Amino acid sequence: MNIIKVTQQFLSGKPKGFYLQLFVKPKSKSEMLEFSEEFIIVKTKAQPIDNAANEDVIRMLSEKLSIDQSSIKIVKGQQSKYKTVFIENEMQAYNKLRN
Repeated sequence: MNIIKVTQQFLSGKPKGFYLQLFVKPKSKSEMLEFSEEFIIVKTKAQPIDNAANEDVIRMLSEKLSIDQSSIKIVKGQQSKYKTVFIENEMQAYNKLRN
């Protein structure tokens, strides 16, 4: 899946990175990123046990945006389906999402 369009409703640019608002669906049958009006919906096969789903969300974003996993931090919602992630110093990823 190509990341085609992201609106300001769930993407806010910052000088040293940007935030994404996610809604995570653990234990899904397939892995994918989808866009809604408010969130990027992340479907992961991982269970929400021992941080496995969070780690898988970071892996999936890293692969889709072609950035290192170390550039992605979950800053809010570690134990929630609603998460805010910060993408640090990766403006190419920001531009990829915006286009």
